Amino acid sequence: MNNYIHKIIDFFFHHDVSDEMATRVYRRMVSPTEDKMREEAVARIWNKLNNASCPEEKIEKAFHQLESSIKDEKRTESVAAPKRKQILRRISPVRVAAFWTIPLIMACLSAYYYYSTQSYVAQKLSEVTYVQHYAAIGTRNEVLLPDGSKVCLNAGTLLIYPSTFASEARSVYLSGEAFFEVAKDKEHPFTVTTNHLTLKVLGTTFNVSAYPDNNQVMATLETGKLQVKVNEQPAEYFLEPNDQLIYTPATGKIQRHKINTALYSNWKTGGLFFGNTPFSDVLHTLERVYGVKFQLHTSAYQNQSLRVHFNKDESLEHVLQIIKILIPGIEYEIADKNIYVK
Repeated sequence: MNNYIHKIIDFFFHHDVSDEMATRVYRRMVSPTEDKMREEAVARIWNKLNNASCPEEKIEKAFHQLESSIKDEKRTESVAAPKRKQILRRISPVRVAAFWTIPLIMACLSAYYYYSTQSYVAQKLSEVTYVQHYAAIGTRNEVLLPDGSKVCLNAGTLLIYPSTFASEARSVYLSGEAFFEVAKDKEHPFTVTTNHLTLKVLGTTFNVSAYPDNNQVMATLETGKLQVKVNEQPAEYFLEPNDQLIYTPATGKIQRHKINTALYSNWKTGGLFFGNTPFSDVLHTLERVYGVKFQLHTSAYQNQSLRVHFNKDESLEHVLQIIKILIPGIEYEIADKNIYVK
């Protein structure tokens, strides 16, 4: 299954995105192509929401909006209709019940799109080309943006950006960890949007760690100035060089302190650094870097944090041996790509 479809739809649903991005994703959502992958991605969101409801009046308006948006493709859909009907006949009753959650959440997405994009009607689904760049597990990638900015992506990171920065702001969307070297342009601020943080700069170098499965989100400034806003809070923070802001979504806690920024970006050259990092986040990082899966058979270490630095391209076995020294009593067993922690 194409992991991009899942990540893009999930990112769109859980983030405040620009009108142009919403238009691009919306067109893909209503396109007849890649139905199975799209439906599975949307169904996964539905399950996460525990069948959350959408107001009936919004659903009704959303369906009208959806119908209007695809009227130009209606003839093509009509030709394909018999084939779709045959497929539905082979679906079990349980599958049919699950299938009908898709139009509902599609309607919710359509309603979200309609109400969050005031310029929708006038815009008439303007064509915007977006690039989705994904650094696979166990890899690091470098990306050159249209404005000359350089981005280094850590393992398991998704970066979405326009093929050209046509608007007043240069906006990109990040899920994961990346180091940015932003090209200076005083007339066009550079904005990075993540699940919990929005960062705005004119020209600077900084690191952002915003993995969805981590307990903490971090912004670390190396040079220049950085404006950081926690999306769930009204306050804004202005970072100076060597400042780091750590946000814990579960508690709303925000920490700000001076650090050695080089340690937090040495992953670019294969190093690993954990600075009082929650144990669960340490395991998530090791999973992404080494392509393994940890299975915890105990909750004894859930409040444990680690501060340790590993040199370039250390073996997983060596890393685990050091962790065993730092956390007395911890045991592990390696079975192929699975590591059982006891």
